Parts: sequence; C-alpha cells; structure tokens
Amino acid sequence: MTDNPAAAGDLAASLRARVDTSRPHTARIWNYWLGGKDYYEADRAAGDEIRRLHP
Repeated sequence: MTDNPAAAGDLAASLRARVDTSRPHTARIWNYWLGGKDYYEADRAAGDEIRRLHP
C-alpha cells in the first residue's frame, strides 16, 4: 500500500510552496478589483497599473 502524502501534511506544504506571492496572478487581480480580500501586494500594484493604463 502506498503512503498518503496528504495525511502527513506534505501535500498542503507542497501547494503553499508553489504559490509565488511576489508575482501577480489574473485571478487575484480580479479579486482585488471586485473588492475581495484574497490578493497580495503584487496583485494590487498590477491591478492599479492596468487601470492607470486602461481607464
């Protein structure tokens, strides 16, 4: 039988390591524009720049 990586928390740690919060992502920029709470500084800055360039 194979070991379940999610049981040991390895899967969650692996997913968190893959999220790069220093680079903007379109879904998080959209979340920022809609007034959400799930975005990072890079997403806010990119969203503001897009709005500045395309009012």
